[in-house]
Amino acid sequence: MSRQLLVLAAGLGSRYGGDKQSDGLGPNGERIIDYSVTDAIRAGFTEIVFVIRRNLEAFEQDVRARYEGQISVQFAYQELDDLPDGCALPEGREKPWGTAHAIFAARSAMNAPFLVINADDFYGAQSFALAAQELDRLNGTNNIGGLIPFALANTLSEHGTVSRGVCSVTEKNVLNHIEEHHEIQRTDIGAITGAGEESGKRSLEDTCPVSMNLWLLTPEILASLGDDFAAWFAQCENPSQQEYGIPTWITTLMARGVQFSSVVSPERWFGVTYYPDRESVQQQLVALHAQGLYS
Repeated sequence: MSRQLLVLAAGLGSRYGGDKQSDGLGPNGERIIDYSVTDAIRAGFTEIVFVIRRNLEAFEQDVRARYEGQISVQFAYQELDDLPDGCALPEGREKPWGTAHAIFAARSAMNAPFLVINADDFYGAQSFALAAQELDRLNGTNNIGGLIPFALANTLSEHGTVSRGVCSVTEKNVLNHIEEHHEIQRTDIGAITGAGEESGKRSLEDTCPVSMNLWLLTPEILASLGDDFAAWFAQCENPSQQEYGIPTWITTLMARGVQFSSVVSPERWFGVTYYPDRESVQQQLVALHAQGLYS
């Protein structure tokens, strides 16, 4: 069956201090997205749709040149004025509207079950294999979405706190709730703490599943996204700054009874949240090449 990969590459990378998507971190100048594309091709994905900003022409040209002949590539553009009916661009808005709006920007290109990823995150080959299996399984059920979360301990940064969507999952591997947690870090005594938007500051288990934006979706789920964004926009307190993230949208859908499966990846996620993460990521990529996992 056809499977699409939707790559979110329109972020600004403010904490990193530069364009993370184009940074060559591998031993031969590979970018993190190159590893994700390789793993997606191996897992049987047939097309990639990149969501980018209009001013990333050089990135677009480079992507087309890199992947030509390997996999079909399309581009969608996340633009500030691409809004549902009834929403007007507020004065002073400069940054993208968030990850859920990025999916909205690609709505016309998605015509098969698809996996959503961040361009600057390393997810690992097993994550893509799991995603392909789960997309195939979802295609024969009433479910129209799913998530591949990671164990929290496999997603931390050594150079600062992180924010993660901490997931509650039922015994039947159905996503039950997502709570955004901020200031997550490992303490001097080895425990992990974070501040939940609902639960406040608390300890977190190493193994608790967290979302890293590895979402499994089908085209049918996009039918309500414009209306859901408009509803969020109507009650938004600061429309010149706030973002509409995927967890917020998914929570809205779950409240309406939409079910999302959840299968935890055994992989270790890594990325460059902060610039000092760069050296650690480079070392991990060199090790993966040395193991023969990537050429």
